[in-house]
Amino acid sequence: MVRLFVSDIDGCLSEPFVPFNLEHLGALRQLVEAGSASGVPKIPPAFTICTGRPLGYAEAMAQALGVTQPFLFEAGAGMFHPQTGVRAWHPDFTEAAARAVEDIQRWLESLVRGTSMAVDRGKHTQAGVIGADQGEIREAMVRTASFVEANHPEFVVAFTPISVDVMMGNLTKAQGLEWLAKETGIPLSEMAFIGDTNGDLGALRNVGTAFAPANGTEAVRHAAGTVTQGEVSAGVLEALHLCIERNRTPAG
Repeated sequence: MVRLFVSDIDGCLSEPFVPFNLEHLGALRQLVEAGSASGVPKIPPAFTICTGRPLGYAEAMAQALGVTQPFLFEAGAGMFHPQTGVRAWHPDFTEAAARAVEDIQRWLESLVRGTSMAVDRGKHTQAGVIGADQGEIREAMVRTASFVEANHPEFVVAFTPISVDVMMGNLTKAQGLEWLAKETGIPLSEMAFIGDTNGDLGALRNVGTAFAPANGTEAVRHAAGTVTQGEVSAGVLEALHLCIERNRTPAG
């Protein structure tokens, strides 16, 4: 049985720089509310979010969908409890790591100078840049990976079509989901996760049920147990309905 369905945001619930599909989000909210209702058995699983986005963006999406479960932001390094308003940082994020993030951010300031990119200052546990020019993002990814390898090898570099993110190697979405499992009491084997980029690979490999939307990268589509026919939020809806059907079977 899938007891908790976890979704990435960018490339899954929404597309960067594109208006939300309100019809899909409305349908998802209905399923989220059904999964949050009291009583058993839980045919629609509970729903939450695991995203690389900062808290403010993740909280807005969680509120729009009616999420009541703890959700993860900054790629699993931060957790927020919607019902209590409590924010927590992963215990493995140390003061030394915070100083390293500051050093990487200073270097990124020089990287983005003269480009259309900007340093992402909205995060506490990560450094990164954002931008709409995918060519600049690809070049930034290569240069950032080289800098990090030479100066902060305990960090790793992930990227999406609109961002380059630098995070601790032991604080990725995979570790975030392990933290979430301890917090909720729901084992990874009873979680489903849907993600679309290479930063989601560890999480996809750790859960019992792994999905990729049709727009996922090749590596993600190979890692997922199921690739949906739909893209982005249509794919999330499709995956969630597949979990509901699975939960209805006697074996669960």
